[in-house]
Amino acid sequence: MSRIRSLALIGLIASLTGCANTTAEPTTAPTNQPTATLAAAATPTIGEVGPRLVFVANQPNQMTLMLSALDGSEPKALNPDFPRAMDPAFSPAGNELAFAVQDSDGFNIYISSVDGTNLVQVTSEAGDDQSPSWSPDGQQLVFQSNRSGNDEIYLVNRDGSNLLQLTNDPAQDGMPSWAPDGSVIAFSSARGFSGEESSGRELYVIQPDGQALQQLTKARGRAQNPSWSPDSQQLAYVFFESAIVGGDIAGNMIYTIKRDGSEAKLLQANAFDPQWLDQRIAFTTYDEQTFHTALRILDLNTLQISVPLTMPEIDLMQPVFNR
Repeated sequence: MSRIRSLALIGLIASLTGCANTTAEPTTAPTNQPTATLAAAATPTIGEVGPRLVFVANQPNQMTLMLSALDGSEPKALNPDFPRAMDPAFSPAGNELAFAVQDSDGFNIYISSVDGTNLVQVTSEAGDDQSPSWSPDGQQLVFQSNRSGNDEIYLVNRDGSNLLQLTNDPAQDGMPSWAPDGSVIAFSSARGFSGEESSGRELYVIQPDGQALQQLTKARGRAQNPSWSPDSQQLAYVFFESAIVGGDIAGNMIYTIKRDGSEAKLLQANAFDPQWLDQRIAFTTYDEQTFHTALRILDLNTLQISVPLTMPEIDLMQPVFNR
């Protein structure tokens, strides 16, 4: 179990968030009826989701963004000069990536073309700027930052101008996800948790102007990594039942919930890093055979799981596909 626990710092699964004032009755604890189970030996299906997959390869002292064409060719490093890069997010048009890179001042947000060229630095403030998510028109990014001494949610134009702090709360706010219809931004927050439950998180949504804050979950565990359905009517997210620090990475589960906070349902056990694509969800799982994390794709129509690629000796996480 110590191996599994050490993987929890892969985490990004736990770097999170905070908020206040709810405007709607939040959901109670999620139902615990799984609608799919992980196949023990899924058959690799190359090229099933789309022509490009970007993911993070996590190795000792290095986190590398990798690009796969999903045609059977070997994945290649997107920006080999960056020792620690993570949180990739495809632009709505699918031709650019935003991601976080660690430098001497902490983490900053960058944009590049899908092949890693045309690199542009978006943020440069001391502190950690992470988890970028694009506006539907591709002109802005929402991200989390501790530049003020506490993790909050910020908006910025893609050229780094017009920075706006969206949340301001003593609790941590993070992992924002902009709805495809542009109306709201979902994020994970530590509001309402303290002391022994300091790692607890709930999901909230807020408008891009900072108004109409609404709490979606109220399960007293760790709810994080929200990802919107293409029609903006549901969210996939990661849930861990305990709000206490610690726990095995394999205990993470993916749930879905409606945008009004109702009908939280278990979708997939031993799963995190969800990205919702049409009728499929890409995610990360802990592989008990290789003792590493691996990438999977769940077909929501058939509930079948496929393997987009395998790198059994490396921890893989944060899969994102261009749409």
